[in-house]
Amino acid sequence: MDESNSWAETYHDCVEQVVDLGTQHGWTIDSQSLVDHELYRTTFMKLGPERPRKLLVVTSGLHGVEGFLGSAIQAMIIRHFSNRLDPERESAILLVHAINPFGFDQLRRFDENNVDLNRNFLLRGEEYQGANEGYRNLNRLLNPPNWPRFEIPFALQAGWKIARHGLNSLQRAVAGGQYDYPSGLFFGGQEPTRTLRALEKVLLPEIQSTPATLHFDIHSGLGLSGEYQFLVGHELSAEEIGLLKVLSANRMKFPEEDKAYEAKGNFNRWIRHHAPMASSICLEYGTFPPVEVLGALRAENAAHHWGEPGSNHFREAKNRLKEAFFPSSRSWRSRVYNESKSLFDRIFDLWLNQ
Repeated sequence: MDESNSWAETYHDCVEQVVDLGTQHGWTIDSQSLVDHELYRTTFMKLGPERPRKLLVVTSGLHGVEGFLGSAIQAMIIRHFSNRLDPERESAILLVHAINPFGFDQLRRFDENNVDLNRNFLLRGEEYQGANEGYRNLNRLLNPPNWPRFEIPFALQAGWKIARHGLNSLQRAVAGGQYDYPSGLFFGGQEPTRTLRALEKVLLPEIQSTPATLHFDIHSGLGLSGEYQFLVGHELSAEEIGLLKVLSANRMKFPEEDKAYEAKGNFNRWIRHHAPMASSICLEYGTFPPVEVLGALRAENAAHHWGEPGSNHFREAKNRLKEAFFPSSRSWRSRVYNESKSLFDRIFDLWLNQ
């Protein structure tokens, strides 16, 4: 049965839905505030033994507004897979819901300090500074210094840049992360965030204490509409590659194949660095063409910094961003639901219960 018509549409409804489902199906639930705001909670939900032999981790909402899709998939996992764990295999599932609840609730991709959390997870010796030359050249286009009500449409401006430099060059310039423009897009921060420090204490020990972990961090926006892909941000063994190719139905991408999504400070690389026994994958679902998604990000960021909260323009920018990362199309949602259920069927049958 396709339950995509029951997906929640607000942050608080998403939290209520997964917590209620988790309670009904016997999950251990712990809601914590990873940021200095008691209204915003990140929920940790676990099913299975305390010290498992294998651990499936599914995280959502690192990019705020992308949490709607992540929450929907996590709700599907609770509904359909809670009774699928084979107790003899000593496996467990850990769901981390709404890592960035501020962005989730406020329809932002970034946190309360405008930090793109998936650019903040730097490793020891890496510095929170710098921006590539491509980003510097695009800064005024990406981050207009005021509310851009009257201008040449962004699609035309971006089209001119693409014609001159190519789409991949544009994507590489913006998606890699930057640390010099605090109010700009893809800002990685100037120090480790509270979220990073909290996950270091709460999530890493769970993964580090397990002999084998498969971690999926759910995102949306990049790729073919309604289709998922595994984006790999760290080296894998031949055995891992073989398994992930089967699980993904051969939908894997490595940085060397497509530089457009290679990002400094990404969460998956950080997990792998601190837990070498874990395969950490970005599970990405496509929505709209890249320029359309980037235009929505740009408009929301301008509204956030320069717009008037509560105005029609402000609301339009917020709703446009939500649509870019969580399309309202019934066909899109149905396709994502069915593909996700098939994917986790394979994960349970071919890995977790083996």
